[in-house]
Amino acid sequence: MDLYLLVSGIILIFTSIMAYVYIRKLREVFREYSKAKTLLEDIIVSFNRDLERQSEEIRSVSQGVEEVLLEISKLKNREGDVGLESFEERIADIRERVETVSKIRERLEARIDALDKKIEEVFKRQDEQAEKISRLESSLASLRVNVLEAGLEDAEVKTAIPLRKDKALSKLTDTELRVLEILATEGEKTASQIRERINLTREHTSRLMKSLYSRGYVERNTERRPYIYQIKREMRELLKRRRELEA
Repeated sequence: MDLYLLVSGIILIFTSIMAYVYIRKLREVFREYSKAKTLLEDIIVSFNRDLERQSEEIRSVSQGVEEVLLEISKLKNREGDVGLESFEERIADIRERVETVSKIRERLEARIDALDKKIEEVFKRQDEQAEKISRLESSLASLRVNVLEAGLEDAEVKTAIPLRKDKALSKLTDTELRVLEILATEGEKTASQIRERINLTREHTSRLMKSLYSRGYVERNTERRPYIYQIKREMRELLKRRRELEA
C-alpha cells in the first residue's frame, strides 16, 4: 500500500511538473500573440488614416484640375491656343501624379487586406491556445484527484489533501476544516468575512488563513486589498464527496 502511494505520488509530481512547464510555455505564446495583435491593429489604424488623407488630397487635386480645364476651355474659345500649351502640360503632369497616387493607394489597400487576413489568423491561433490552456488546467486538476484517490483503500476518505483519517489530516484543526467547508460551500471570502463566521480575533484569523495558504489548501488573490481567499478546485470537489459519503 505504501509503495503504491509512493509510486502514485511520484507520477503525480512528474505529471504536475510537465503540465506546469507546458502551461507556462502556452501562456508565453499567448502573451506574444496579444502583443502581435496590438501591433497589427495599430498598423491598420495608421494605414486607414493615411488612406483617408490621401483620398482627400486626390479629391482636392481632381477638383482643382477640373476647374482649371474648364477655365482653359473658356480661354480657348475666346482667345485661341496662344500661351495655353505650357499650362496644359502642367495640367497633364498633375493628372499623371494623381494617377500615380491612385495606384499607390490600390497597393496599400491590397497590403491592408493581407494584414487583415494575418490578424484573423492570429486571433484564431490565440483562441486555440487559450482553449488548450483551459483544457490542460482542467485535466491537471482531475489528474491530481484521480491519482491520489487510486492509492486510498478507505472509500470514505477520497481526498487530494487527505482528510480526517490520513496522517496529514492530523495537522488540520476543526476550525481549519470549518473554514475550508465555508469556502467550498459559500465561495471566496476575505479574512474579515471568515472571522465573522468562526468568531476568532483578527490576528488569529490572519495566521490561520496564512497557514492554509502556505500549505496549499487555499488560493489567495493579491490583486485586491483586502486579500480574497478561495478554496482550491481539488479541495472543493473532494470536500463535496466527503459530505456525500457522510450523508
